Order: sequence, then structure tokens, then C-alpha cells
Amino acid sequence: MHQSRRLSGICEYGGIMSKKVIKPLLIIVILFAISFTALAFIQGEIYFAGTQYTYSLVDDGVAVTGYRGKSKDVSVPAHFLFLNVVEIDTLDNSSVENVVIPDSVKRIKRKAFLDYVNIKTVTLSNSLDDIESRTFMGCSGIEKIEIPDSVKSIETLAFADCTGLKDVTGGKNVTYVEAAEAFRNTPWVASKDYVEIGDNVLVRYNGKENVVKVPQSIKCVCPDAFYYFQGNKVIFPASLTKLDCFYRELKTNIELQFESATSAYLLRQSELEFKKLTTVIAPKGSKMEQICRNQGIQFKASDSE
Repeated sequence: MHQSRRLSGICEYGGIMSKKVIKPLLIIVILFAISFTALAFIQGEIYFAGTQYTYSLVDDGVAVTGYRGKSKDVSVPAHFLFLNVVEIDTLDNSSVENVVIPDSVKRIKRKAFLDYVNIKTVTLSNSLDDIESRTFMGCSGIEKIEIPDSVKSIETLAFADCTGLKDVTGGKNVTYVEAAEAFRNTPWVASKDYVEIGDNVLVRYNGKENVVKVPQSIKCVCPDAFYYFQGNKVIFPASLTKLDCFYRELKTNIELQFESATSAYLLRQSELEFKKLTTVIAPKGSKMEQICRNQGIQFKASDSE
């Protein structure tokens, strides 16, 4: 008798607990089902009434494809439902003035903010690895930009024609700028003789010296860094680890001198075909000596000077 009552009580208690647990679980399942349904069956952009953004699915989360709000101050959300916002294709709204991009964002697609002339400030994500070509091109209202330390490279024309850009800070881990054109027509890129960024990357030389001795600290020289150079000789330090075809647009023939065989070989054979060089000076016996002979360029051993 007592055992029967005990079993009955357990069943009643279990039934009550089941109802209390099942009801919220059922609600959660329904919400997730609705969300998955919306994500699975809406083609192209995703938009829910009441939200200010449109999205599209990408492999590792969602991408912002538009901003429908009216505020001039925009803080992009880090999440959409249960997915991370990992990419910005565009805001498709050039009236915005101040934009904050969350750290969940890993990529900003090229031309995302192209010609957003009203934009004044941008706070970039600390998860960006690269700033793509033309991302902020023509954003003439931006006066200052802080490059996150996560950024390793900046592609050509990324900040071109940002005619108000006077200050570029941060970016201590930038090791490569595809070209000085990344900052074309900005006050910053013309602000001093040696314009550097990140991990000792020379973006542009603006000096007037006839013979330029690149500082020992420089590790990388960007393509067209010497576009405005009118002198006749450039001396590269032993610290150099990357040297692209920096002189492809040179307006004068010049002489190059390398302080080490290693830095000399950074100038690849194919890049010597631009025929802008009169003489290359490098350590005797370096590979550069043979390259110059193959290209018909005068070679002078540095230890003979």
C-alpha cells in the first residue's frame, strides 16, 4: 500500500517536473527552428523586420550586406541570431558618419566603403588580418585612422584619395604595404621625408637628397616608395628583408648599392628588366653580380670602393 502511494507520488512529481522542463525547451526548439528555416530558405540577403541590417551567409558566419537605419553613428553588431558577424561586404549607406566595427569581423571586402565622403571616423576590428584594395578609397572626411595590431598587410589603394587623412597610427605588425598607392593623395603620405608604418616598412620617400642612404631600421621597401625620387643613388641597409620592384615608376636612372649580399639578392632578376639602373653595387661574389651580367647592367663590387 505504502509502496503504491510512493510510486504514485513519484509519477506526479515527475509529471510536474517534465512539464516545467519541457515547456521552455519546446519554446527554444521552436525559436531555433524558425531561425534555421529563415536562414535556410531565404535566398540572398537575410532580413528580419525590426532589424537595421541585411546579411548573407558565409562559411564561418554571416556577412553584413547593408544598413537600413537612419542614424549617422553605426555600431555594427557582433552577432546575428546565433551566428557571428565575420565579414562586411558593404553598408550600402554612404550617409553614415561614424562607424564601429566589432572584433568578430575578420574581413572587410574591397570597396566596402568606397567614396563614403560623409564618413568621419572608423574604428576597425582587432581581428582583421588584411585591409583590402579600395576599402576606404575616397573617404575624404577621415582625418585619422588607427590600424589594428592584427593587420599584417595593406593592399594598394586601400586609403587612396582620403584627402583629409593626416594621421595613421598603430599597425605595429604590418610587414607589407602593396604599394605607396595605398595612401595616394593623402596628407599623411607626404608628411615627412621617410614615411613608415608598422614593422619598419618604408611606404614613401619624399626627400630631396641626391644620394639616399635608407635607415638601418628599415626591413621592407614598398613598390613605388621612390616614385618621386629625383636623385641618382640609393643605398640599402643590411637590415632589409623585402624589396619589391620599388623603382618601376622611377623618373630617373639611378645607381643602387646594397650593404649585404642578402639584401642585394632581394632585388629579383625579373625586376631588373625595367632598365632604370645604371649601376648596381653589391658585395663581390654575390648572386647579384651574375644577375647584372645576364641583364647587361654594370656591376661594381662594394669592397672595391
